[in-house]
Amino acid sequence: MQAESFWTRVLFIVVTIAVMSAYGFVALRSVFVGPVVSIPLLPLKQQEEHVATEAMIRQAKSQAANLAPRIVATDGQGVEHDTESDLSGRCHVLVFIKNGCPCSVAAQPFFERIAEAFAGEASFMGIIDGTPETARAWGEKYRAKMPILADPKLKIVRDYGAESSVYVVLIGPDRLIVRAWPGHSEEMLEELVALIERLTGRKSEDMNFAEAPGTLMAGCPFDL
Repeated sequence: MQAESFWTRVLFIVVTIAVMSAYGFVALRSVFVGPVVSIPLLPLKQQEEHVATEAMIRQAKSQAANLAPRIVATDGQGVEHDTESDLSGRCHVLVFIKNGCPCSVAAQPFFERIAEAFAGEASFMGIIDGTPETARAWGEKYRAKMPILADPKLKIVRDYGAESSVYVVLIGPDRLIVRAWPGHSEEMLEELVALIERLTGRKSEDMNFAEAPGTLMAGCPFDL
């Protein structure tokens, strides 16, 4: 009886320690792991030059006059966007971003500058290949003022034929695609501004894009 009582106490102690350890693990995981995994930003790749090919340029130009595919997505602030209503009565610019792509980071300030110049007349949205947490983290790190929409399954990327990041689409108030570009350059940015001026009837102040690439440069390819 004494031996049985001894082993009963040992078993009770072992079970108690196991339960307490499991509880402690869950508690610590909820405190420390959550914030870490909620910011899934990839480290920037080594800078590479991705010159837009003739095939990429032709594909982008072929989008003109097509009805813009509907977008329903959540941005990094948890706000849901639906272009069925967002596009009503004004032009819209989509800028495609790849998580970890230095080209996206380098190009973003140009689009932010244009967005600020046409505030209230033209709306700009970034589209990133990640979750809303990725969108939030990218926007905060690179100080994006435009909403960054999450596209974790690359549905929007495929709908718009965006082969690589820094793919840009201008949509008119009639929801038709006015122009798409497979990258950015000084000439491309000037063309984008001129088209928005024509669509909105609003003349922007002179913007200098001399620091932009002289050749149309695409970004890192999406993992399609």
